[in-house]
Amino acid sequence: MIKYNKQKLTNELLFTTIAKWVKKGWIKADDVQGLDNEVPYTKYHLLKRIGLFIATFLSIWGVIGFFSLFLAQLADSSLGLIGFLLMAYGLGLLPFLEKMIDEKQWYKQGTDDAFLFNAIFLVFTGIVLLIKPDFDQTSFLLGSILLVIIMIVVSYRYLNWFYAIITILLINSVPIQILALIDTQLLFFAALVLIPLNIVVLKWVKKYETFDNHFFINCFKYIKYAACVMMYLSINLYVIKEFAYQLLGVNEIPLQGLFLALTIIFPLLFIALGLYYKQKFMLHSGLFLLMSTVATVRAYYAVMPIELALTLGGLVLILVSYFSIKQIQKNNTPFTFEANEEEDLSNVEIVIIAQQFGSKNIEAPNDKTFGGGTFGGAGAEGSF
Repeated sequence: MIKYNKQKLTNELLFTTIAKWVKKGWIKADDVQGLDNEVPYTKYHLLKRIGLFIATFLSIWGVIGFFSLFLAQLADSSLGLIGFLLMAYGLGLLPFLEKMIDEKQWYKQGTDDAFLFNAIFLVFTGIVLLIKPDFDQTSFLLGSILLVIIMIVVSYRYLNWFYAIITILLINSVPIQILALIDTQLLFFAALVLIPLNIVVLKWVKKYETFDNHFFINCFKYIKYAACVMMYLSINLYVIKEFAYQLLGVNEIPLQGLFLALTIIFPLLFIALGLYYKQKFMLHSGLFLLMSTVATVRAYYAVMPIELALTLGGLVLILVSYFSIKQIQKNNTPFTFEANEEEDLSNVEIVIIAQQFGSKNIEAPNDKTFGGGTFGGAGAEGSF
């Protein structure tokens, strides 16, 4: 269940949109004075948020450092007790955080981020010290699964996009660890698992990316980008060869030509699908990963001087951008390159505005009676 007040979150989106509209002169400030809404959450400036995060982080660990002076003797003899105390301290931070969210309206202020991060870290570290794992492949797999569960709960309850990204990365790491546990050479075929897995993630996001779930809009956005990146990394030639060298100590891998072809094709495929389905996240991912593809090819196949390679690469990007603009220009869908007064507003924001500024009942003046030969009757009885 979401911890934050849903009405406040909705109002935050509403007031942000209204501020944009007022600033651009699309509506007057007087027109929105009568909105009867609960005050939205207040978010701090990024620099202030970072400063509060650091200060709160140091305060939390200052308490740990103070008590560690008395518990230092237990470090060698009773790691289990240390783990239990850390886990209890981490769990104790959560009720305090939730109380501050209710009473002090903490929301993206740095302090809540610090409490949440330390709670997760201390709980997980405490569990590790408590069970004393062997730190083998099985232990790492079980630890990853435990972290996935924790991150899913945290991302959902606190609407945190950063932990949503960590969740996707951990979900992708689980099948990789399972393949490595069975046979290390199976890692060459990890793409056969990761690509379908991330396609399922994208379909899941598309299913739940509705107005009713607009609270998760940032989480969904970054999950989609992370899924595209993970699919690409599963077939990237550089990543595959580095895995082969680190795990098997070999410099050459089977099907190297196939991985090279997929490294080149995937970004172009993302761009094409983004243009066809009018999905900006796929278009952005393709353009971004295209640079990684150029760097990968250049690392293994330096067929021309760097100056010429950069020049040709720039020309390719210009051509891709030109044809992409031509493809989406004068399009009948909302996805277009044409200038649009609402280009910085999402569909969710527009729906909220429509709900808040819905049609109002306008009373007719008393001097206009409807019927007969009066003005309102419009000649119903032969006279106006």
